[in-house]
Amino acid sequence: MISAIIFDFDGTLAKLTLDKQQAKDNIIKIAQKYIDPNVARQMEQVYVVETVYAIEKHCGSSAERFRQEAFQALSELELAGSKGKGVFPYTRGVLTELRHRGMKLGILSRSCRAALRLTFPDVDDYVDAVVTRDGERYVKPHPAHMKHVLALLDVCASDAAYVGDEASDIQTGKVTDMRTIGVLTGSETRENLDAAKADYVIADVREICALL
Repeated sequence: MISAIIFDFDGTLAKLTLDKQQAKDNIIKIAQKYIDPNVARQMEQVYVVETVYAIEKHCGSSAERFRQEAFQALSELELAGSKGKGVFPYTRGVLTELRHRGMKLGILSRSCRAALRLTFPDVDDYVDAVVTRDGERYVKPHPAHMKHVLALLDVCASDAAYVGDEASDIQTGKVTDMRTIGVLTGSETRENLDAAKADYVIADVREICALL
């Protein structure tokens, strides 16, 4: 039996706000103050946070300064994209219904906590645990990120499901032996989520209660 549901945030409970390519371009521009521009571009990774850490390894004694500056720029971009926006109109209702069913609820996001709370200021009234990238060396799809929120909820991975809009979210759930639910409210197609081997693919989180 599923006793806990953990959600991705952007694209799952709220509209996508971050332009990932712009974020990586900003990071590489900052990196050019510390290392050769060609080297910086070669360090670009699939994910934004991992791009920061890949470049950091080449910054020598300036590594900490680069990392702080890069994450500050990323947070500013996330906050700018979150201004005036909120969660999907149905998000709070779905979370309320799941809680009434006795579910433990969590959010696991690669975004900064400030941006998430700007979009969802009353998040603590609806979920039991929120884990963002703040204070985390490894973020999803690395299993350490998910294990953090599972520990806060005090549930086993086998008793939980992860809900997300990207193939990387499905990967995050799979590497920790969780059931996975893909939603079509973000950037991925049903075909991509099926290819990632999501256990279920639904239109949006409103279908979770019926799925349970």
